[in-house]
Amino acid sequence: MGGILALDQATRTGWAYAPFSAIKQWCFPLLPSMATRPYHGIVSGVADIGGKGLGVTHKGERLRRVIMDLLAMHDVTHVYYEAPLPAPAIRNSETADLLRLLGNVIKDYPYKRGVRPQPVHNQTVKKFFAGSGRADKGQMMGVCERVAPRDLADDNEADAIAVLVYGAQDVKDQIKARKAERAVLERSRGR
Repeated sequence: MGGILALDQATRTGWAYAPFSAIKQWCFPLLPSMATRPYHGIVSGVADIGGKGLGVTHKGERLRRVIMDLLAMHDVTHVYYEAPLPAPAIRNSETADLLRLLGNVIKDYPYKRGVRPQPVHNQTVKKFFAGSGRADKGQMMGVCERVAPRDLADDNEADAIAVLVYGAQDVKDQIKARKAERAVLERSRGR
């Protein structure tokens, strides 16, 4: 059946997974911030992939192991991740190098398993999830606690859940579009 893995890349990488069997039960309102009941079936957490004194390559290797473990534990058919800021927006060169490496790790390892990772801009997720592309960490965590009630480790876990819910809606929209295309094709053949 499959499911979605969502990642919020950072030295404390948030992750969230939900199988499609659970996602099918979710009632998607206009915005998740308007949800009247929680979305069940979400498993989430935070993986600490680095800290002071660890090199960029070592952090990348740790993230690779985390992703490989998540792919082995769950039936992942879709991966969504928060796209990093463009390099010119980041002043610290080590941070820019790290985000570039983490992005490559996220793209590479799921792809080797036949899963094409999908980047999502953080403002797109914020607008979808909280109703504003400029939502702050507190607003994102507030919506997250309503949608997926749990003790969140930090804002990275909340962001991963937000990316997961966005990804679920995106997959739903893609399926709907494919069905509409098939219906148009069938009607054109029937004429």
